[in-house]
Amino acid sequence: MVTPTNQAGRDAASNIGVRKEDQDNRRSIQMLNALALSDDLQTQTEAAAALAALATHDEIKVIIVQEGGLVPIIGLMRSSYIAVQKQACSALGNLSLNAENKLKIVEDGGVSALIHVLGTHDAELQFDAVRCLRNLSVPDANKLRIVQEGVTRPLLRLVANGSKDTQKQAAATLANIAVHPANKVTLVKEDTVEVILSVLDRTSIDVQSELARCLRNLSLHPDNKVELTSRGVLKPLLALMKSQTLAIRRQAVATLANLAVHPHNESLILAQGGLSILLQLMCEEDEEVLLEATRALRNIAVDGPNKTEIVRQGGLAILFNLGRHPNGKVQRQAAAAIANLALQQDNKLLIVRAGGLSVIINFLHSKDEDVKCAGARALRSLALSEENQLAILHEGALPALFTAAAECSTVDVQREVAAVLANLALNEDNELDIVREGGIKCLVALGLQENVTVQRQVAAAFANLSLAPTNKIKVVQEGALTLIIQFAASIDPHVQCEGCRAIRNLAVADDNKILLLNAGALQPLIKAVGSPYLPIKRQATAALSCLALYEGNRKPMAESGLIGVMIEVADIDDAEIQCAVSQTLRYLAMDDMNKVLIVQAGGIQPLVALICSRYTQVQEEAAALLAYLAMNDENEVRLAHEGCLEPLKRLVRGGVGEVKFQAVTALSNMSNAAKNKKKILEEGGADLLIELCYSTDVEVQQEATRAIRNLCLEPSITAALLNLQVVPALIHVINSDQMLTQQMACEGLAVISESHTLSTQLGSSGLIPVLIRLAESSSEKLVLEQVLRALANLALVEPNRVAIVQDNGLKPLIRFANSEDAELQRETARALRNLAVNDENKVKIVKEGGLGPLISLVRGSK
Repeated sequence: MVTPTNQAGRDAASNIGVRKEDQDNRRSIQMLNALALSDDLQTQTEAAAALAALATHDEIKVIIVQEGGLVPIIGLMRSSYIAVQKQACSALGNLSLNAENKLKIVEDGGVSALIHVLGTHDAELQFDAVRCLRNLSVPDANKLRIVQEGVTRPLLRLVANGSKDTQKQAAATLANIAVHPANKVTLVKEDTVEVILSVLDRTSIDVQSELARCLRNLSLHPDNKVELTSRGVLKPLLALMKSQTLAIRRQAVATLANLAVHPHNESLILAQGGLSILLQLMCEEDEEVLLEATRALRNIAVDGPNKTEIVRQGGLAILFNLGRHPNGKVQRQAAAAIANLALQQDNKLLIVRAGGLSVIINFLHSKDEDVKCAGARALRSLALSEENQLAILHEGALPALFTAAAECSTVDVQREVAAVLANLALNEDNELDIVREGGIKCLVALGLQENVTVQRQVAAAFANLSLAPTNKIKVVQEGALTLIIQFAASIDPHVQCEGCRAIRNLAVADDNKILLLNAGALQPLIKAVGSPYLPIKRQATAALSCLALYEGNRKPMAESGLIGVMIEVADIDDAEIQCAVSQTLRYLAMDDMNKVLIVQAGGIQPLVALICSRYTQVQEEAAALLAYLAMNDENEVRLAHEGCLEPLKRLVRGGVGEVKFQAVTALSNMSNAAKNKKKILEEGGADLLIELCYSTDVEVQQEATRAIRNLCLEPSITAALLNLQVVPALIHVINSDQMLTQQMACEGLAVISESHTLSTQLGSSGLIPVLIRLAESSSEKLVLEQVLRALANLALVEPNRVAIVQDNGLKPLIRFANSEDAELQRETARALRNLAVNDENKVKIVKEGGLGPLISLVRGSK
């Protein structure tokens, strides 16, 4: 039974409309809000219907909420009567079209009420509710709250089983809420992907479009990229990319581009045929499709095998075309894709041969910094190929690179330009061209930037450019030296290493050696030697070795404490470092004072270790250093008595070529000291030296002979030397055609012959005929002096007097008696005097014509 009060309420609700005055509207809405709270269902229905109608007006939407209309409307949505729910849902849906109301509805519990309505079986009511949810899901502030209220499952049910229109609204709502980062993972965990895939191929185009948009949003989250592909999204996604509907293609290809960011997905996309589809889309006219397809290709081009396949399937020509596209965003992705492809070794040549250089160099002129950077990055990779290095310069890349560096303030472009120049400078011809066209000025400007990644490449560029002889001078002349020295002092290991390498290369030029020291290069290099990084140590020690070659640098280098620093790193098991240390100390040891300082600084034991190195070149340098140190009287004794003899003997015995020579030279120098002679004999050094007199290596034979000559000067060991068969060895040397070696051999024999006891042994060894033949054949004064001296000494013993004359020794002696050289005259006269002790020889000297020259000597000689 309808009471008069209820009837009045219904009539009032059905008759209220929009008034002209705002105050009238507010009174009407206040009345409707009150009527909506009525216990009468019909009144509730009419009031909700009136509110729904009023809410179609934009200005009234706000007033309804301001006057507290949300509470009764949301309350009516939980009514058990469908008619009431429909009107209330319609009213809420209209109110939700206002931006401010969207937030207020969610705050006042509208979402849970809508979810309640979604549980009904009325299709029209479900549609209105999900349409309202779609509106509410637009503001970012609502997206997370809506999901937290539990909307996902109801929406998925509608996507799977709702009517066509309801599906579209539910799919759009899912796409909206999937924008929020936190929702992306939640939605995937709640099986959103599985539901989407289950209906994707059997629903309308509009729904497909919204579901594709949802997948696109979900694919943006890093955690979802592999998760989506593992749930089987790729195959249906690729099918959507071939859709006839542009909107679907846009969403699908953008989703693929997002998924392709993850390395796991790159090869999967190719395996399922994604590349050919992408290349087709990259030929479309729609710029959004072009952009996303190119972005996807850029991402999958990170994978190595994909790079090859993209080129094989014709991707280069398409990318070159898009690289000229008027849309800057498309061009940016194409440039980045080309840069990725250029990282693959085989592609480096193919890109250039396919005509890509002009496109890439043109990127450098772009006003878009990303395009410019990608162009430089591509050139950086291409320039690693020797074949490309000249081609890049011939294509006119240098002016574009210099302009890009000068006009650009972004670190990325500066770094890549410097890296291109560094790589191009690996070619000898390019080194000269880069400097000739102004590369040093460009690099100095880049190097003054305080960004370490830029400085790394600039330092490397200078190191490479400094390899060319003419550039070594120009780099210094054009003002780069201060910057390079700063690099060598950098706290960044990469910059420091390349700075030291540049100094090393510059220091090869003689003109630069003193300039580098005067400019302050020494202390940064010494500090670099102490670096924990081997590459830095290598470059620094090598640079110091070059600087030490210049005589004027040796004293200040030694005074800087360098000797101790080098000795400290001598035990590092690295061939380059040990070599450079030995070379540096060897050059320093050319200064007499430094010879002493090296030994005083504790250099002997490290030097012994270097001689025992497993590296042949280190052995050679260490032996050469030892030879120089042994040229000091005090040093040679210490060296012999502190462990150098045995390793030197091993080098002499087992070494070859330069190693053997340097080791023999060291032994020879050490044999000068009287205290060392006996020690060398006792430790088996004399045996070895005598053996080396038979060497076919002229230099080795010469140093061995010099050492034997030195040992012969010690009377206490000459008998032992004879027992070791030193005479046959020296006779073998005399028979060579090397003047200096002959001289030293004869000098050694002359010394031994001063002993009467040993002189007899010498006479019976076959030496006399050898000396006489040498006297007849040689024209070298120094050799002849020692020959005549030896003969004069041998003639002190009777058996030898007879033998010399019998072996036709008088003839050359008488000839030298006529010599104008005083030394030769003296030794000849002494020999003839000794021979004349023998009566028979007296007669023979006169018969051979010796009397006249002797008389002349008496008259004219002093």
